[in-house]
Amino acid sequence: MTIVCIPFSQGSLGKNEGCEWAPKAIVEQSKTEKGISVPIKKDDIVANEELIFRCAKEAFENKTPLFIGGDHSITYSTYKAFAQKFGTEKSGLIIFDAHVDCSVMFKPVSHEDLNVALIEEKHLLPENVLIVGTRMIYDEEKPFLKKNGIATIDCSAVMNDMETVKKTIKSFCEKLDQIYLSVDIDVLDPSLAPGTGYAVEKGMGKKELLELIHALFKAGNVQGADVVEVNPEKDVAGKTVKVASEIVVGIQRKLDGNEPL
Repeated sequence: MTIVCIPFSQGSLGKNEGCEWAPKAIVEQSKTEKGISVPIKKDDIVANEELIFRCAKEAFENKTPLFIGGDHSITYSTYKAFAQKFGTEKSGLIIFDAHVDCSVMFKPVSHEDLNVALIEEKHLLPENVLIVGTRMIYDEEKPFLKKNGIATIDCSAVMNDMETVKKTIKSFCEKLDQIYLSVDIDVLDPSLAPGTGYAVEKGMGKKELLELIHALFKAGNVQGADVVEVNPEKDVAGKTVKVASEIVVGIQRKLDGNEPL
């Protein structure tokens, strides 16, 4: 397992500037080794998208990577590298997120349309994505979700019926050979993670999130992961960086085959 830091906020469309400082803050808080750091270029989102992809591709060739962002647009490039490594037929993406990130796509890809880009460019089959913890789906996103049959699990279901959610995750994993995990910190309730660009009320608890990540690792073959959208500049008393660090350490240990979450 290797840590890859991606200090990138340009894909947030100016709505979460400051999240580029998250990798440094999370690594320092969690006391993990820095690993690789992607040398982001200033004000060149297209070049950076390609740079992140190439660095991710190299990381997948060597070890199982854990990417620390950065805004959620990085997953477009990192999952593309994952799909090139493992193929698309039996590869899947599980996202913990308050949002579905399925807005109308435009280039360059942003944190609002990354799932549309991955599917329309055929890096990801629509039946191979599961979004958990949703509670903010915009009207413009609904036709794409319906047309492609994108599976989502509302946050209220997580908080009220964990066992059913675990069974859904297990069933999803059983049809796939390898999984990529993406954790957008805004899946958590803002009381736990205020430092992010799109905080949405009535979010998941830390206990529930860690429990579901544990269930995912138990059910599926996770071969890559990221933690994104943490913004130290918007944080309150370091809460978000602290909880993100716990998640990073938990995923790191799982990928290393060590302690459970």
